[in-house]
Amino acid sequence: MVSAVIGLSALTASQAEVRYEVVDLGTALFESLSDAVPVVSNTGLVAGTDTFPTSRAYLWDSGQVLSIEPVRAGASTRGYGVNDHGAVVGVTPGPTATDLINRPFIYQQGVYTFIPDVEKTNNINARAGYAINNAGVVVGEWESRPFIYADGVSRYLEGSVDAQGKLATAGVAKDISNNGWAVGTMTYQGRTGAVIWHDGVSLDIGSLPVSAGQRTDASAAAINDLGQVVGWSNSVNGRRAILWSDGEMIDLGSLRGAGRTSEALDISNRGEVVGVSECIGAGCAFVWNRDEGMLQLQDYIDPDSDWILNKATSINDAGWIVGNGFRRSTGLSADFLLIPVVPEPAAWGLLLCGMWVVAVARRVSIFRTRSE
Repeated sequence: MVSAVIGLSALTASQAEVRYEVVDLGTALFESLSDAVPVVSNTGLVAGTDTFPTSRAYLWDSGQVLSIEPVRAGASTRGYGVNDHGAVVGVTPGPTATDLINRPFIYQQGVYTFIPDVEKTNNINARAGYAINNAGVVVGEWESRPFIYADGVSRYLEGSVDAQGKLATAGVAKDISNNGWAVGTMTYQGRTGAVIWHDGVSLDIGSLPVSAGQRTDASAAAINDLGQVVGWSNSVNGRRAILWSDGEMIDLGSLRGAGRTSEALDISNRGEVVGVSECIGAGCAFVWNRDEGMLQLQDYIDPDSDWILNKATSINDAGWIVGNGFRRSTGLSADFLLIPVVPEPAAWGLLLCGMWVVAVARRVSIFRTRSE
């Protein structure tokens, strides 16, 4: 209900009429972590990783930033996903002083839940929880294999077989929808494939064409509740952002046209896609929709803004977009939130109404734990 009300404001106009307010999420990205990117939920919560002065997962809610401190003193935390209820998933070293192994965790209202081992191993790095849906189901990587955690149990996701009959040897699950479909990447003999897992089945969704009957590398980054998948695929035009829907794979293009690269990182239930593309100049974050194609987000903020929008990493059903950029005035990298603003009076009213509903619906803040 809340997200639907907010989303009405963005539906009243085409993308060409939408402008974005840029919100500084209060992070300082001293260290670049390509996988620890900000994500936004349909209730307007943002999770990510602040890397300065030390790596800490964070949860942003209505202008407040909660730093998720590690259980073990001196350790780091990284945040990769958040659901509509404020549960953050990520990775941190284990809870005891002698436990150096990185462990996936769920953090909610000050409480850590460490995801149990899929199996006992000694590798300290190759494990993380990357996404969590509204039912609390988590997917990620465990010792270079995709895993799922549900109802207190962790297990590996099934390996897939590609069109040439080659069995996948390793992989990672990157996202999960609210109906339990997961997506990610599997490695075959000499090829990387984009994979969907659902109802106990794994499916390699293929790639963009290179030559007749030949598949090339592809990767799936996100899935929405309609089963639409985004990621990238190699092609005759280089690495391109893709949308897979109803068995069809679509090349989303590039901000610089043919022969230039792009990568899709998230998709909303409205079918809007965000990511990063080669572009002319700075600010290569994009948003894509079926009516208008790929658009450079830098063109839709105040031209006098201090922000350069490098990469868009997540979008919710209200059209809120988060990503990585930097400030011209300081040269410092940081995470941003873009909130769509439609200048028509009626749309302004809907936007303000939506913001009011959010405030009322969530008046008991998840940050109440700070005062308890």
